[in-house]
Amino acid sequence: MPPLAPPLAPRFGRPSRRHGGATTLLIALILLAAMTLGSVVAQRSLVTDQTVAGNYLRSSQARMAAEAGLELTAARLRTRSGREALLLQDEGMYAGPVDTVQTHSNDALSAMVAESTGFKSAAITLQDMTPDGMRFSMVRVDARGCWREALEALAAAPACEPCSATCPNTARTSEVLAFAPALLAPPVAALTLRGQADLNHSAVRIANTDAALAGLTVHAGGPVINRADHNLMTLPGTPPAASFADNDAALSATSAADFFSAFFGAQKQHYRLVADERLECAGHCSATLAGHGGAIVWIDVDAGRYTLQDATLGSQSDPVILVVDGALEIRGATTIHGLVYAGSLDWHATPSDDSAIVGAAIVEDDFSADGAPRLIHDAAILRALSRHYGSFVRVPGTWRDF
Repeated sequence: MPPLAPPLAPRFGRPSRRHGGATTLLIALILLAAMTLGSVVAQRSLVTDQTVAGNYLRSSQARMAAEAGLELTAARLRTRSGREALLLQDEGMYAGPVDTVQTHSNDALSAMVAESTGFKSAAITLQDMTPDGMRFSMVRVDARGCWREALEALAAAPACEPCSATCPNTARTSEVLAFAPALLAPPVAALTLRGQADLNHSAVRIANTDAALAGLTVHAGGPVINRADHNLMTLPGTPPAASFADNDAALSATSAADFFSAFFGAQKQHYRLVADERLECAGHCSATLAGHGGAIVWIDVDAGRYTLQDATLGSQSDPVILVVDGALEIRGATTIHGLVYAGSLDWHATPSDDSAIVGAAIVEDDFSADGAPRLIHDAAILRALSRHYGSFVRVPGTWRDF
């Protein structure tokens, strides 16, 4: 029997070059497609991010314009001239149009033009929010801010000056402002003081002929001494002795700080900051004061006293608030239309000096007068000080961003 042939060994050939190239090409195509898809997605994401960033920039610019309009309007309402320009004036009270709404272009903001970035402007609407009583003692300020890119101007984009709803980028903010008067509670007496009033049997005249205030001439925490009937002038038919109230224990027990804030609605350190003019007096001084109509003048007296001599302050139409944080001395032909507040007050005037305070006087401690000065209670002046002097402040919780 012939021998069996050995089994054939398996043959393993090398893979076909054609098959290997197709696989590599397929993988390369898959990677290329993935990279292309990734690039498209990344590009679209980048475009989206740029669009969102651009929209946010435009929105922020418009919102900042609205905020600037709100702040500038609030700043204008803090001054008397600004209030009269925005709210108008009618018979001594702030009044607006029949519909009590006004729209103003904010010139200060409209002037803020930056050619490289864009054009900013704002439109302001004021609405009376006072339920009753004095108009425009509470005001809602609505500010619309507009921003237009400089390039849009070349493309004849919708106008943003004046700012209107047709501007491509707008934002709105609003808040309510309330008027805080510089004279919160006008005094009812011609002279109000915590200490005593010494009239020195002189020809000083203290007058109050306002029937609504019962003709009260002096309201004192201490006694009214050395007086005579000719010193006090009150309502016809009322005895002079019945025109004053002295030895008021509650008034004399009031602290100086509470006494001040009862009339002005603020502490001294805060009220001093809103004064239109502040003077320093160390020792005995007599810096010249003249005019100062329509102003709040604050004088700090470190020691000694401040002497006001032969001066004219304020007028019937533009009264003044004079606050002397310390001792005040008045001499000569000095006439003041408005309210005088002092730590103490010594008044010396001869009949020929024709010295007078028309409005009212408030004294923390003692009052003394000799000669023939005149202190006349004037309700119209005090009303004007209460209505026109002061500042608008924000009402908490009223700010809104639309």
